[in-house]
Amino acid sequence: MLTAASSSLIVLSAFLTADSVGVLDGVAAIPTLLWLTLALVTVGCISTGRITYRFARIHLVMAIWVAAILMSTYWNLDRSNGRNSLNSMWVWISYPMIYLVVTSLFSNARSRRALVLVMFGIAAALAIDGVYESLVEMPQRRLDYFGGDQQARDQMLAEAGIDAPEGSPIRYHFESRLQDTEPLVTFALTNSLAGFLSCWFIVGIGISGNALLRSKSQAEGNTKSSDALTFAVCVLTCFVGVLMCIVLTESRSAWSAVSVGMVVIGWRLLKRYPEKRRQVICGLVGIMAVAIGIGVMSGRLDWKVVTGSTQSLAFRFQYWSASTKLAADAPILGIGPGNFQDRYTLYKPPEASETIADPHNWIMEVVTSFGITGLLLAVGFIVMAFCHKRSSQREELSSGSGYVLCGGIGGVILVHVLSFFVDVSVNSATLDRVTMISIIVIVLLYMTGLQWIKNGQMSASTLKLACVVLLVNLLFSGGISVPGVGCSLWVLLALLGHPLPNKSPSESDELPPQSRSFAVGILLVCGLLTTGFYFTCWVPVRQIDRAMQQLQNERFSQKEIKAHLESMSAMDPRDEAANMMLVDHLFNQLSDRADGGGPSR
Repeated sequence: MLTAASSSLIVLSAFLTADSVGVLDGVAAIPTLLWLTLALVTVGCISTGRITYRFARIHLVMAIWVAAILMSTYWNLDRSNGRNSLNSMWVWISYPMIYLVVTSLFSNARSRRALVLVMFGIAAALAIDGVYESLVEMPQRRLDYFGGDQQARDQMLAEAGIDAPEGSPIRYHFESRLQDTEPLVTFALTNSLAGFLSCWFIVGIGISGNALLRSKSQAEGNTKSSDALTFAVCVLTCFVGVLMCIVLTESRSAWSAVSVGMVVIGWRLLKRYPEKRRQVICGLVGIMAVAIGIGVMSGRLDWKVVTGSTQSLAFRFQYWSASTKLAADAPILGIGPGNFQDRYTLYKPPEASETIADPHNWIMEVVTSFGITGLLLAVGFIVMAFCHKRSSQREELSSGSGYVLCGGIGGVILVHVLSFFVDVSVNSATLDRVTMISIIVIVLLYMTGLQWIKNGQMSASTLKLACVVLLVNLLFSGGISVPGVGCSLWVLLALLGHPLPNKSPSESDELPPQSRSFAVGILLVCGLLTTGFYFTCWVPVRQIDRAMQQLQNERFSQKEIKAHLESMSAMDPRDEAANMMLVDHLFNQLSDRADGGGPSR
C-alpha cells in the first residue's frame, strides 16, 4: 500500500506543479505534507522491521543538507519575507524525503520498471494534451476572441474571471497571452513543462530501444512476439507524442538538453555496437528528421527561433551576473530560500528588462539560497546518488508492480478530488481531458508491457543520462525548486540506487547494520520535521486561505474589513501579503477622507 501511495504522490507532482511564485504562496503545501507524512510512516516501518532497508553514507549527506537548509532559513528569517521563506524551505526539505521514500519502497527491479513506465505514460499523456492545446485549442480560442464581437470578448473575459475594461493593462496582458502558441497543460510555465518532458523523453528512448530488441529477439527465436511488438508500438507512439510536444514548447533550453542526450546516446551505442554503425546513425538521424519536420510544419522552427536565442541568452547573462553579486554578499549560508525575488532588485542591472523570481540556473538558485555550503552538499548528494550502489536484495515473489499501476491511477484521480477543496491552477476542461488521456495511456502501457516489467531492462546509465539532461535544461531555464520539475529529478536519482548482482554487503557503500535505536532516531527526526511543517506552514497557510475566501465571498463594512485584515495579520505575523493588504486598506481610507474633506484620522 505504501508503494501505491508513493506512486500516487509522484504522479500528483505532474499535476500540482506550481511555479516559483506558487511555491512562495504555499500552493505546494498539500503535496509537501503528504510526502513528509509518507516519509514518517516509511521510516516507522523500517524501525519496526516491516521494511528491510539499510542506510548508506549518502543518507548522512542528506541529513547534513537538511540541517543546512534549516540553518540558512532561520538565519535569514528576520531579514526576509518569513512566510515565503518557510513555504519554500519545506518544499526543499521534501525532496530528500522523496529520495528516502522511493529508495525504501521500490526495492526490486520490477517495481522500479513499473514506476518508470507509469511516469513515461504520464509524460506522454501530458504531451498528447499539449499537442492538442497548441495546435487546436489555442488557435480556436484566438479565433473566438479576436474574430468575435465585443459581447463575445467580454464573455470570454468573464469566464476567465477577469474584469478589465477596454485599454486596461490587465486586458492587454490577457490578449497578449492569447497570442502565445506554446502549450502549458498542467504547468504554469512552458519551460517547466519542457523540462519535465525532456528527462522522460530520454527514459522513453531506453524503454523503446529495449522493447524493440526484445521484439526482434523473440521473432528471431520463433517465439510468440506479438506481445512484445504491441508494447514496442505503444511505446514508440508515446515517444513520438513527447517529441512533438517538446518541439511545440519552443523551449531552446529543452532542445539543447535533449540534443546533448541524443549525442551521448549515439556515442554510447556506436561504442557498444560498432558493427551496427549504420543502424545507429540512421535511427538518430531519423529522430532528428522527425523533430525538424514537426518544427517546420507547425511553424515553430524558423529563423526567429535562432535569432531570438541570442537575445534570450543575453538576458540570462544579466540574471546570472546579478545573481553572482547577490551570492557574493552571502557566501556561506546564502539569503535563504524564497527570498531571491525581493533581493534581486538590489542587484538588477539598469538595462535589465524584468524582475525575476529565480536566477534561471539551478546552480545559481542553490548558491544564492543556501550559499556555498548548500551548493557543495547538493552537488555532493547528486554525485553520490550517481555512484550509490546497494547490496544485492532477493527479488520478492510479489513485485508490487500492480500497486504502482493502482497508485498511478489513484494519483490522477486524487487531483480531481483535491480540485474540489483547493485551487489546482488548472482549468476544469484541461484537467478532465488530461485525466482521461493519462488513465488510458498508463493502463495501455502497463497491460502491453507486463512482460517487459517482469523480464525487461532499464539500465542505470539511461536513468543517469535522464538526470543529466534535466540538469542541463535547468542550467538555462531554472526551476529546480518547482515541484513539477524537481520531483522528477529526485525520483530518478532514487531509482539509481540499484542492487549489485553477486556482491556482498561489504562491497557496497552501505553503512554497517544499525541498531534499532538508530532507526528510531531517524524516525524522531522525521516526526519533528512533519510536526514543524504542520505548525509553521500548514496551519498558517490554511488559515490565511480561509480568511481570504471569506473576505472575497462575504460582504463587509469598511470597519469590518479593517478588523478582518487585522485578524489575518495576527494569524500569521510573517505573512507580508496580509500586512500589505491592511496597509493598503488604511491608506485608501485616508485617501477617501482627504478627498471628501473629512478628518484624516
